[in-house]
Amino acid sequence: MKKSSNHSLAGLGLLLLLLVACQAKELKGPEGIVPDIFHAETEGVSDPQAKAYMDVDYHVFWNADDRISIFAKTTQNREFRFLGADGDNAGDFSSVTDPASATELSRYYAASPYRAGNGISDGGVISISLPAAQTYHVGTVDPAAQLMVAVSDTRSFSFRNPACVLGFQLKGSGVNVSSLTLSGNDSEVLAGTAQITPGDAPTMEFAPAGRSTSITLTAASPVALDPDTPTTFWLALPPLTFTGGFTLTVTDASGNTFVKSVTRSLTLSRNYVYRMAALEVVPVPAGAPAAEGIYRDYRSGGTPYLYDPATDQVNIYEAEGNVWVRYINPSTLRMYELGPIPAGVAQGDAVSATLTETLAGAEVSTKAYTLEALDLTGGILTLADASENYFVLRF
Repeated sequence: MKKSSNHSLAGLGLLLLLLVACQAKELKGPEGIVPDIFHAETEGVSDPQAKAYMDVDYHVFWNADDRISIFAKTTQNREFRFLGADGDNAGDFSSVTDPASATELSRYYAASPYRAGNGISDGGVISISLPAAQTYHVGTVDPAAQLMVAVSDTRSFSFRNPACVLGFQLKGSGVNVSSLTLSGNDSEVLAGTAQITPGDAPTMEFAPAGRSTSITLTAASPVALDPDTPTTFWLALPPLTFTGGFTLTVTDASGNTFVKSVTRSLTLSRNYVYRMAALEVVPVPAGAPAAEGIYRDYRSGGTPYLYDPATDQVNIYEAEGNVWVRYINPSTLRMYELGPIPAGVAQGDAVSATLTETLAGAEVSTKAYTLEALDLTGGILTLADASENYFVLRF
């Protein structure tokens, strides 16, 4: 019995050795090198979404096989892949590239997503691109643009979001969106090579070269809008203040555009997600409109007045070398008058004129415009200002 027991113990010991050997073998890479393993978790956002995978509560999750850069106490940019599944907010990353000679660092650093061009300085400042060209993803931001960074004294990272997310809610009838372009009205820098100092509250600035003052979000296939339920288009942005507001240009599948400008200041903070109020998108063709009428806010959804020869009248008054053009609807007693316009106006001339709208003789609105004469052909004068208010007038 004792001998039998000794044989059993010996067999058990051999079995344990074989199990350990098998486990070590399973961890080896293709060249037989045991890969490095790091643990990481994501940071929750302050109000909705932040990475390429989210649930309905806007928690931050990893995707299966996500790739990140790890600087394992050196400046070498090594690629690591996520070993977990879609929906995990923490898990292990395994090395894809082997270590090589590089400048030593005192701590471990990480950046997401992995790019071959990611880098780090001797002082621990991470360089990673925040792209000006982003791709539309249903219900989320482009994962290539959702940056995260981390620093640690151990092999466990807690990632932080150095950027923020801005969502535009668009609706429309018969509109298929191909792209959105966002720019600040004071030419704020929105993209480029981000230089990020990681920590609990990472800070970001842009390298001087390759900066962009606009971001364009492009859909691989045009996105059909619903007339009642908005579709949200998400952009990843640096923390910043649009001091003079911003301008959004929406382009549809036919190349028509819709433009919305906001002039109030807007501050966007790190790790926050912002949604703008829903917009009704009414794209219009490039260039000036051709039909006779008055087109206020032509590219931003303004309702035009279109001259109808069956119901409306045109009156042209001239005095002291100037002309006033009036459009009147006798059935409603609504009148639009623009003037004074120099009688000898020619293409390219600057014109200062006032549009007055009246209803039954009572003034409804009046506004002064600084206009350029775009064209005068066949008795039709086309004027426009810098905000693309157009006046196509009998002259």
